[in-house]
Amino acid sequence: MVKGTIGEQLYTFVSIYLPNRRQHIALKKIMSVVTDFQDGNLVVGGDFNLPLDPKLDTSRGSTCVPLSVIRSTRLTLLDSTLTDCWRALHPSTRDYTHYSTLHKSYSRIDYIFLPFAQSHLIRYASIGSQTWSDHCPVDVELNSCLYRPKASHWRLNETLLSDQLVLSGLTEAVSQYFTDNSVPDVTPPLLWEAHKATARGYLIKQGARIKRERIARQEDLTAQIRILEASHKATSSEEDYVRLSALRADLNSLLNIKAQRSFTHYKHLFFEHGNRCGRLLARVLRKKRSSTYIS
Repeated sequence: MVKGTIGEQLYTFVSIYLPNRRQHIALKKIMSVVTDFQDGNLVVGGDFNLPLDPKLDTSRGSTCVPLSVIRSTRLTLLDSTLTDCWRALHPSTRDYTHYSTLHKSYSRIDYIFLPFAQSHLIRYASIGSQTWSDHCPVDVELNSCLYRPKASHWRLNETLLSDQLVLSGLTEAVSQYFTDNSVPDVTPPLLWEAHKATARGYLIKQGARIKRERIARQEDLTAQIRILEASHKATSSEEDYVRLSALRADLNSLLNIKAQRSFTHYKHLFFEHGNRCGRLLARVLRKKRSSTYIS
């Protein structure tokens, strides 16, 4: 659970993972804690490990979860005045967030909830395609004056330096710059400083090109996965499942490139600020102090 301010609006976010059994008991305990903790707009989401409406939320129209557990879970949500965002906008649509390879069936067990009084904030809700996880993402857009961060300063994407085509193009662009601008009217200091802008402009251009190509490839793979998922949900064809697995592996490899860059960025962040008396060190020490506190 976490709460904070976004665009001068107070939010409380709660992520829940319920066990495979006795989900209703776990949820009741969690919601009693949430009631005391929450402030402002409440957003609850997570893997509940059960379909709230087996007839609509499973491909078979039934579930092995006892109906008494489902009824008790729904009653707890009702007592907490929580509404299922996706189902609120798709009252009769059948779609699923998880595929069980053991039972060869689909089910919708991942949810995002808002209080009834805030349901008017829901702009959009959708279920994405299953990619690197065995669950599909659930997306919800809310009407809110969200904080918009300031434009950040440009930083070199280090992965460009490992691309030989980009490096050869950069060498050619810089060489051409010096050839065109090495004239008596341009002083050496000015020539040197201006060449940095030329190199930066070239790298920005190449970075944007690579990003466009990666996004186009990602969207293409996602579209193919979405089509095959719809077919597999309807037919449970083994051939479709094999093709789905191959496409998901390709998409996972593509997403790993972005994840690796984020990992490198945070390694640099911790290396640069890890031993300084700043916010990063304060957060680490706060967690360490909490873990070693004896009451």
